[in-house]
Order: sequence, then C-alpha cells, then structure tokens
Amino acid sequence: MTLKELLVEQMHSCHDQSGWFVSVNNALIGLTAEQAAWKDGSANNSIWQLVNHLIFWNENYLKRFREIPDSEYRGDNDSTFEGEKTSGSENEWQEAVGKLNSVLTQWENEIENASAEKLAQPAKKNETYSWASYIGTINAHIAYHIGQIVSLRKLQGSWDKAKGVN
Repeated sequence: MTLKELLVEQMHSCHDQSGWFVSVNNALIGLTAEQAAWKDGSANNSIWQLVNHLIFWNENYLKRFREIPDSEYRGDNDSTFEGEKTSGSENEWQEAVGKLNSVLTQWENEIENASAEKLAQPAKKNETYSWASYIGTINAHIAYHIGQIVSLRKLQGSWDKAKGVN
C-alpha cells in the first residue's frame, strides 16, 4: 500500500466507511436538527457545533492544499464551532451535514489525484511537516470528534448501537 492509498483509506474510514470506528456519516445518520443542537448542560459542544468545527478546519486546509489564497485565520478555535448556524430547521441541519460530506469528498479526490511530490511538500512555508503528515493529523482530528458525536448521542439516548460502538 502506498502512502497515498493509506491516506485515502484513512479519510474514507473517517468519512463514509465504518471499520475499527464509526465513520462520521454513520455517526450522523438519522440525527434530527433538534438532536444535533442538543447540549448536555456541561461545557460540551453540541453535535451541530462539532460539525461546524469539522467543516471549518477541513475547508481551511483544503484551500491551503489547493494553494488557494485565503486570509490567515485570526480567531480563536472556540469560534470555529459556531459556523453559520448551531441550531435551526431540518433543512438547515441537512445542509450542514451535506457541506461536511462535500468537503470530505473533495479531500478524498484531492488526495487521490495528488502526486507523491505534493504529499511530501511542506504544508506551510518554513515548516518541515509534509502534507502527508497534515492529512494524517486531519484524519485523527476527525476521528476524535466522531468519538465526541457518538458520546453525545449516547448521552441523549439517540445512538443505535447496531451502528457500532456499544
């Protein structure tokens, strides 16, 4: 297996192919807007906020990978959970899920079409970490938040253990 094949496999594991852990698509399936906006009364973010956060960072790094100039992010990480909306209608929730699905599909396509040289390039100027390293970390970041989503669904009683992770 090549490095590129490994990165694509990892991205699919996080996105749409449950294996050792539940993919984000599987973690979100059947979730209503009300359930997505639910908070457990602690400092935890809602599932909708977690989805916003994943959209923000995946879009941000996808633009960098594509070498699309964008303004350097100057906010704090907490603001990335807010997104366009953190609650709303079923249509608005499905739009957020669709946006996450779209950006992850775009990542998969970019990685599949990337050269070995591109994956070996530093992801940022004056940095030694390669794009391959960043993509691996992006996948770990997605997996981390999938765990939070599943935990929140368990807390609210909306998790179907038949989907995985008892």
